Amino acid sequence: MQALTTFNYIDSASSSQKLVYHTVQQIPGTVQYSIKRFIRPADWMGEDVGMLRYHVEPAQKEKNYLELRFCLSGNMYCAADKDDCSNCNAHGVGDCNQKLESVDVLSFVFSASLLSQFITSRQTNDSLSEDILTFNHTVSFSKTLPLCNKTRVVLNGLLNHDYTDTLKNIYVNAQTQMLLLYSMD
Repeated sequence: MQALTTFNYIDSASSSQKLVYHTVQQIPGTVQYSIKRFIRPADWMGEDVGMLRYHVEPAQKEKNYLELRFCLSGNMYCAADKDDCSNCNAHGVGDCNQKLESVDVLSFVFSASLLSQFITSRQTNDSLSEDILTFNHTVSFSKTLPLCNKTRVVLNGLLNHDYTDTLKNIYVNAQTQMLLLYSMD
């Protein structure tokens, strides 16, 4: 329930909260992801949380998807470029009055066709994870995900990497597959 409350707050307040960074990207042949970074509201009481959203439409299989959403607070945001600022504490040097705490919302959407690449043909699917990844589970649902240290490391890497262009696509693809693995584990 904490995840739904946190995400509902962010979704409803996103128009009134200060959005300082937003990116949406479709990695070719893989995942669509978005990252939104907001200045942390003074009244923020949310905890770091993850959520798995499973959406299935048996009559329209092309609309099936699995979404992983994460909300992280306490990261530092600094508007100054770290190469131009020699005294920013957010980047590990000196004292900086430009740094602000943020709330980061990350979303990763996996289509059914993407997930079908990972499926091995077996006579029976003997686990809920297999039913979900093959979209054989017949009811849509949302589930709160605990954030283990492995998941936090991957999310932190996605928020703070320096890769660009093709290497960025490879990195994001690899990290999102790790998130999927940890979430389904």
